[in-house]
Amino acid sequence: MHDFFYAVTATLPQEKVCDYITWLEQKHLREMLLSGALEARMIICSPSTERSQDIETQYIFANELAYRAYEKNHAPRLREEGLRMFGSLPGVSFARRMGKIRLTEHSTLSGTSAQVE
Repeated sequence: MHDFFYAVTATLPQEKVCDYITWLEQKHLREMLLSGALEARMIICSPSTERSQDIETQYIFANELAYRAYEKNHAPRLREEGLRMFGSLPGVSFARRMGKIRLTEHSTLSGTSAQVE
């Protein structure tokens, strides 16, 4: 089981949302996978406001050690690119969170299954 979660929530003005999504889809998510993440997803959070939109990217790493290797070897470059492209724009902010995954449940046709670490 993969057991380490890392997420970044970007708050962007509405006029920059399409640019940010394009960057994520065409470049950044792929680079995260090449840098050690095993899964990557983008969530358009609701509700949005007339002025801003939250977009969360979530990444799953095999374990905390794999995440720490990403953080040491790849994160500075990837974070710098995102900040260079979007960080100086008015109304843009980023928040990070991470942690150990304790429980994963999956729906199956015959019921649910769960894995506990």
